[in-house]
Amino acid sequence: MKKAALAFLLLCCIIFSACQKGSSHASSFSLEVTAPTTKMVIRDTRPTRTYTIELKNLTEQAFPAEHGASTLRMYMYPKGRRSSPLAFGSSYAFGAIEPHETITRTLSFFPKEEGDYILEVWCELAIDGEIVRIDAEKTLVTVVLEFPRKGWLP
Repeated sequence: MKKAALAFLLLCCIIFSACQKGSSHASSFSLEVTAPTTKMVIRDTRPTRTYTIELKNLTEQAFPAEHGASTLRMYMYPKGRRSSPLAFGSSYAFGAIEPHETITRTLSFFPKEEGDYILEVWCELAIDGEIVRIDAEKTLVTVVLEFPRKGWLP
């Protein structure tokens, strides 16, 4: 009985240690959409807005590129319809990230309908043989037609 309890305690310590390892790497970074536009009023025939995404290394440590490049991913979709034909995304691969380095990428959004959209941004990094995922806060974007008219789409 004591051996079983000791084995269980050892297993719990190993699992807890593995969970802590990934979370410590995730806390080494910040990921955000800088100054997001949350309301788009469409007045022209080729509406577009650009969002800037920043991944920052907050540590004194460099993270070298490992097998399977690290990626920044952005995905915009109509609220409640993640797999909609109106959804689109971008993926940017990058190599090593140096201490206090900021990697900046942009996403241009061309809405095809008015309504609410969700901008979802995340990063996947290969660190010490593990994939670490960092998520930014989701951004709600409302698209409004100021002068609705037929044939306004590009």
